[in-house]
Amino acid sequence: MQKISRSHKGTHSKYYTTLFPDDMMLNVFGHKEPTPSDRANYFKNLWNEWSDNQLIFAKQSKLERTIHEKLEPHMKALFEWQIRAETIEDKTYKTKDNVLVYNTHKSSPNNKMYVKKVLVVRFKSTELCALGKILLS
Repeated sequence: MQKISRSHKGTHSKYYTTLFPDDMMLNVFGHKEPTPSDRANYFKNLWNEWSDNQLIFAKQSKLERTIHEKLEPHMKALFEWQIRAETIEDKTYKTKDNVLVYNTHKSSPNNKMYVKKVLVVRFKSTELCALGKILLS
């Protein structure tokens, strides 16, 4: 469902326009109003393509907001970087904060897999990843 701005009848809201500027929509999709599934598929493909340029942070309270505040002034949101909450296997097997334990085989309690909740930030290029590392350090 499209978001309509109350102040600008017939146009997108300021949030939609910030995330999906008309010029970028025209460049990527060939028209200004791609379907939500078209947009989702496009950004999913970007996420997969950018797997070599990622930073992983332990999930903490308000960290996602901090990351947005530091990166958004320097990079175009969504088109140069993306952030997602994920779980990764924890090789240290420590039972600290944000570590979940899963039994991989229900019959044997010794076969446990430890996973940690993290924030993964992926960047369009190696240069942007380096800039992100500097900004987030």
